[in-house]
Amino acid sequence: MSKIKSRLIQRRYAKALMGLYEEPGAREELGRQLDLLIQVLDQVPALELRLDSELLARETRVAVAVDLAARLGLGEALTGFLVLLVRRGRVENLRGIQEAWQGLQDRAAGVVRARVSAASPLDPQQQATLEQELARLSGAKVICQYETDASLLGGCVVRMEDLLLDGSLSGRLARLRRNLLETHPIEG
Repeated sequence: MSKIKSRLIQRRYAKALMGLYEEPGAREELGRQLDLLIQVLDQVPALELRLDSELLARETRVAVAVDLAARLGLGEALTGFLVLLVRRGRVENLRGIQEAWQGLQDRAAGVVRARVSAASPLDPQQQATLEQELARLSGAKVICQYETDASLLGGCVVRMEDLLLDGSLSGRLARLRRNLLETHPIEG
């Protein structure tokens, strides 16, 4: 399945999940429960394989999902949602669904998340300045996740929703190279 189709499916399921939890407090609880479920699946990969395995009968996989939900104390609606994912063979999409759900939650709250990759760690003043500028550009509160990537050589790259801002030295060099090759092609 293509990445685009997977993202569309994940977004559709996330919207359905949002519809199950109308009240903000309930949505926060859902977020905690989703985080817990994914944390357990990350810690015990064999469990996710059991939930998604075509080698096991569907009802066996459903029973595993119901038992897991009970042990984790998941709410009735999330338990039903997990069972639906098991029945439809979509457990592998759970992390993407959570990401899409978080995006919908953020959008409803007027928040945008950004991933910032910098050649070296940004100090608190640089982070604050960047966050203010991103908030100005997006018109929303911005929450940044920072990571260091030495391959950037200098500067940073910001990924925010569908926007990619490449202010890295390696990005600038690549654009310069491309421009030079377009204007002065190498012959021969």
